[in-house]
Amino acid sequence: MKPGLVILLFGLVGGLCPIAALCDVRIESIKGPVGAQIDLVWPGPVQAEHILDGRGLTLFFSRPFGPVALEEIAHRLPGWIDNVQYGYDSLLLTLAGNVAATIRARPDGVRVLFTVGPPTAETQAAESLARRRLALVRASQWLEADAPAAARIGVQPVLDQTPNDIEALRLLAQAEEQQGRWRQAAESHGRILAQSPDDAASAEARARLLHEHGDQARLEHEIVAVQQADRQQITRLSGQSDAPASDTSFRYQLEHRRVRIDQLRRTDGVLRPLDTDRQSARLSLVHDWPAQEQTSASLFLARGVTGAGISHGFGSPGEETRAMVAWHEPQLTFVEGVVDRGRRDRFGLYRELRWSHAWTGGLGIAINRYGVGDAADAAGSVSGEGFLSWSFALFGLPLAPRAALTYLLDAEYLGGRAERSVREPGPDGTAQSTPFAPLPLTTREVHTGQLSLDDDLTDYLRWRLAAGYAYDRRNEGAPYLALFLTYEPLADLEIGVKASQASSTARGSSNVVESYGGYVNWRY
Repeated sequence: MKPGLVILLFGLVGGLCPIAALCDVRIESIKGPVGAQIDLVWPGPVQAEHILDGRGLTLFFSRPFGPVALEEIAHRLPGWIDNVQYGYDSLLLTLAGNVAATIRARPDGVRVLFTVGPPTAETQAAESLARRRLALVRASQWLEADAPAAARIGVQPVLDQTPNDIEALRLLAQAEEQQGRWRQAAESHGRILAQSPDDAASAEARARLLHEHGDQARLEHEIVAVQQADRQQITRLSGQSDAPASDTSFRYQLEHRRVRIDQLRRTDGVLRPLDTDRQSARLSLVHDWPAQEQTSASLFLARGVTGAGISHGFGSPGEETRAMVAWHEPQLTFVEGVVDRGRRDRFGLYRELRWSHAWTGGLGIAINRYGVGDAADAAGSVSGEGFLSWSFALFGLPLAPRAALTYLLDAEYLGGRAERSVREPGPDGTAQSTPFAPLPLTTREVHTGQLSLDDDLTDYLRWRLAAGYAYDRRNEGAPYLALFLTYEPLADLEIGVKASQASSTARGSSNVVESYGGYVNWRY
């Protein structure tokens, strides 16, 4: 065949390429961890031009594509190409947000190299918004799962980037409060209010935290009369004040007692009437640690008694464990301890659980050693305390008084008690030896069932009633009743009165104890 004829035939084939399989484009792609590549290749020579405008790469060719599924390009290179559009001899590739493209011509087509380029402002904003949403959702899930520490960590990157993000601050405040860090929770709500003064939720939460935990002072006066025993008038000043820019607070309790009793056997064994005053004080530094832990160091002062104590509590949402040790803590349960330098050395453990909003419980145990007057070892004991409480709406109605059924345990088992004797005239007038205990501590095991009701009479007046029966397995049982009225004329001022009647089970007897008094509490 002549060369000219061959050239003519090839020219005819080229002219018929639009309908010839020989002219179809072939797609070759490669994807790697740091780059990608796509080749568009024809069986013969082809010319290509391109326009790169932002994320749009348009390719023009001197030959048609033929019946090839060009939309597969996006499926082959996910993360590099977002969309594909094409026509008879042109192709538009929409690049992913942070992808850069380099175009290289080849005789039979074109090669496009994809690399990760610098992120655009649009891409950065979208990625930042996605990370924020994900972090906030995860923090909310951690809070619902009672994991506030994880929630605090999860929300921190959002606040690092946007310190005044209101939604992140709100989640942080919830996490801080769940961890017992009320100061930090109040501060977060304050940051929200600085940007949005009309935020009712944060205003209410911050006011509640300051109301429950903030600086305050309380002055109360109470009269306690024990049947066939003593009568005491007790004036008490207590309160707390936060140290500036610190997680430490100073707490104090100053007490003055006027004690009157017709006959009291003193440590020397002599019976004599008593009408005297006694003072005591408890000064404490309380530090809140980040991981829902709290340490309290206390100094005890009373007439003839100086002591100290320390306690440490730790836990998580729904539970708390506390250990404490005290040396020469003033012992004021018995009148003998009030007037004759009563003191107690103690080591105890206590654990409280909150299973739900309705159910709570706790149990504690302690080892005690008592002293009174010149008797350093007046008594020794092991004591236990506990409670189990169920809160509910009375009659199942939302507007009914709040109610709670509670079981209380107050037990102390005497391990040993010092005894003395005194010679005094007997019935026949002759001197006899009469034994007595300097501290009349006895074994008790008191089981109490209690129903309490709590409701608001008006917006500023609240009442609470507690009634039940206390049964001492070693002594007699008796009912008791207590009534409390609270009036809040101002947001930071609270005035209350109380009255109760019970039995003196703490002293191991069933004598009736009547108590009534009032208080003023000021939050500042």
